[in-house]
Amino acid sequence: MQKAMKKLKVTKSQPTQPKAKAVPWFLDGKGLVILSLNMEYYHKYNAAKDKPAYEKELKDKIHDVDVLCVQEDLLIWSDRFLEKDKPFHDFERIVSSMTVSDIKQNHSMLKEMVYEDNGTMKNMAKNGMKEDDFSSILGNSIYLRKSTEWKLIDHKAVQISTDQTLPNGKPLGYRSAVCATLSHENTEKPVQVLCTHLSGGRFEDAYMSNDLKSERANQMDKCLKLKDDLFDNVLMGDFNASATRTAALDGYLKVLCNSQPNLSSSDYYSYMMAPFTTCAASTDWNLLYKDLDGPTTAFGHVVDYFLTSSHMHVQTPFQKPPKVERIRMVKDYMPFVKPTAAQDFSDVLNESITDHNGVKVSFFQPTNYINSATITFTAVESSRWSGKMKELEANMPVGTDSSPKSLLYPITDYTLLEDGPELNEQVSIVDLINKELKPLVTTFMKKSTPAAFETFMKDCAAKERQILIKHGWHVEEKWYSINKSKESFTFTEKMIVAHKSLHGSLLNVRVLQELLKANMLKRE
Repeated sequence: MQKAMKKLKVTKSQPTQPKAKAVPWFLDGKGLVILSLNMEYYHKYNAAKDKPAYEKELKDKIHDVDVLCVQEDLLIWSDRFLEKDKPFHDFERIVSSMTVSDIKQNHSMLKEMVYEDNGTMKNMAKNGMKEDDFSSILGNSIYLRKSTEWKLIDHKAVQISTDQTLPNGKPLGYRSAVCATLSHENTEKPVQVLCTHLSGGRFEDAYMSNDLKSERANQMDKCLKLKDDLFDNVLMGDFNASATRTAALDGYLKVLCNSQPNLSSSDYYSYMMAPFTTCAASTDWNLLYKDLDGPTTAFGHVVDYFLTSSHMHVQTPFQKPPKVERIRMVKDYMPFVKPTAAQDFSDVLNESITDHNGVKVSFFQPTNYINSATITFTAVESSRWSGKMKELEANMPVGTDSSPKSLLYPITDYTLLEDGPELNEQVSIVDLINKELKPLVTTFMKKSTPAAFETFMKDCAAKERQILIKHGWHVEEKWYSINKSKESFTFTEKMIVAHKSLHGSLLNVRVLQELLKANMLKRE
């Protein structure tokens, strides 16, 4: 009988592996740090008394940047700055208007770009610049850090200025947009980075009422048309004006009227603000900010901007503002600018690196373009909702007090007045949505049941989508759903991360948070 018995194979049960936690949406992707910087044709470097200190300070300020976008780049000095131990050595110049084949025919030498103005030429010569510098090509460039994980997949340089001769007998200086498309192996959507410098400044502003009246608007329009729908797009650079009327802009009008007595306010503000009114008329592009925490030029105003298409997420540390930072490059502002540069920044600068402060933006590109999530909550019994809600009434949000203090993607609407365009009062997309959600919160508070909560969240989602689409945001058609089953709710959402980042400030999400705190809902 023992011989007839079969040997039994004993298999040890394997320990159950713990389920991998989902990566939070704000960590599921890769950072992309971009710095926009006007180098003022390396004038300050030539004038620097301590050039090694200058080089070290500039290198330190760009050490954590993936992409460096330079306006007023000068070919002779760009090449030198790329040499070993120089500030740009850790970067590769991946695209530049300075190196296109026919650039020398486009009136883009430094002396041509300053219209061979006698005072300017003398000042440059006084500070050590020579004929080789004056005859070198001036333009825009994009540099990519050699050690970055982002890789170049395409690039181009496009002329945006018109070919014309100005009343002074000189051709309009060449303006361009340079474009570099970058990809990361761990993100779904590449990014097209565009760098530009629009016409403007003391030499060209003399013709704002006639020959160049529409030039700046046309140049911005050409930049916006470079958008590629297959990618996220970010356009930045020196726009030679502010997005709104400022004391500095008003003061410049008074200065110009001394030499142009017939200059009207309407012509002046229409010309100066043309890049922004052109952008505001587009549903494809979005101004990232209207103001910063201080100026980007030595003259005391912001003229360096970022636009994106579609909305891109900016890294935002917990309980801190989004990472849109001015990087000090100016040692001293003009005497009339208050606060002074030393009061404006905490870091010390030995000498000015250029006449513009840099603007650095830390973007976050998600692994998947559309962030998808399904969350289930169990709810307390229906009979307990009424009493619980009365206890919670004082904590329930009814206003917009927690909307972001740093206003990214402001709603930029302009009103055309007799004296030119004026930016309407600024509101955030969060405030616009919350204004529509507030009556829904009030209705829900009057009759709080699980069924009413389901209706409330669905109605809020519909309002949210309606407002976002109106203002150019990408929202999936079936971006949000909520299903009630007995005493539980299952939420399914699909959205871009820039949209997801708004949710902590929306009234309906804050209602949800209060219900969770009170244990009326529990996440499964």
